Amino acid sequence: MKLVNGQHGLVFEIHGRKIGPDYPPLVIAEIGINHEGSFDKAIRMVDDALASGCECVKFQYHVIEDEMIPNDVIPGNATESIWDIMKRCALSDSDEARLKSYVESKGLIYLSTPFSRVAANKLELLGVNWYKIGSGECNNYPLIQHVATFGKPVILSTGMNDINSIRPSVEILRRAKVPFALLHCTSMYPTPYDKVRLALFLSLLKLSLMRYWDCLTTRLVYTLVLLLYHLVHRF
Repeated sequence: MKLVNGQHGLVFEIHGRKIGPDYPPLVIAEIGINHEGSFDKAIRMVDDALASGCECVKFQYHVIEDEMIPNDVIPGNATESIWDIMKRCALSDSDEARLKSYVESKGLIYLSTPFSRVAANKLELLGVNWYKIGSGECNNYPLIQHVATFGKPVILSTGMNDINSIRPSVEILRRAKVPFALLHCTSMYPTPYDKVRLALFLSLLKLSLMRYWDCLTTRLVYTLVLLLYHLVHRF
């Protein structure tokens, strides 16, 4: 992945696919952990994403022991603890490698979100070309610093964060001189129209020279009219 100058601004280029205001939107299918730890289900979801016209699929890489301490915290939208959910849904290292190979064999772009430094190291060993940082890790500065040392582009989600907590992450990425893009995210699913806060783009614009991508955590019809880039994004 590299950063190039386009006619109307800076452009990301990955695997020959240019992403910017002069090019069609890049639609990223958020698979995350929705495969629930099943490799076969993950493959079916990749195939579905391809059939739907997506060019990129995104997963999450969890090494639960390095990510959190054992706990019995049950999220409001679940009936089991977050520890048990993540433990159940994490793929093995070999399955993660097989999944990346399958994605790329289909001509799709592979993207994954590490939730710990160990997970980031494992992705680096897989030879990924870029990294996605989730909203929940936007202010996890040790993780962002660690990922930045790889020298590869970073897509940073900003949901549940304010400018003061986003700014240190941006400064880390700038010091590392890695290309990055900020995602304007509202971590409510689906996002009510009065919570979209599109004006936040103006604040984010002050933090980065990059154009901004919108997450389809907002309602599709409303945002497609207003924004340049659209990602199917969840975390």
